[in-house]
Amino acid sequence: MGENTDSRIISAIEGFVFPKIWGMKTALKQDGEFGALIKALEKHLSTVLVPGTCLFANGGWKLSSTNNNS
Repeated sequence: MGENTDSRIISAIEGFVFPKIWGMKTALKQDGEFGALIKALEKHLSTVLVPGTCLFANGGWKLSSTNNNS
């Protein structure tokens, strides 16, 4: 099976909803313990949430840039 290096996915960031819901605000700070990871994932999300990558024309989110699942 070959590697798909062209696909961009939103789901890389979905696990961060849990610290937010559980009130773990320090875990999500850019200058906190996980700051480097938070910054990298914010950059990833801003890169993929653009029309033609992970956004449909109507603004809906595509789960992957190479797939039309929402």
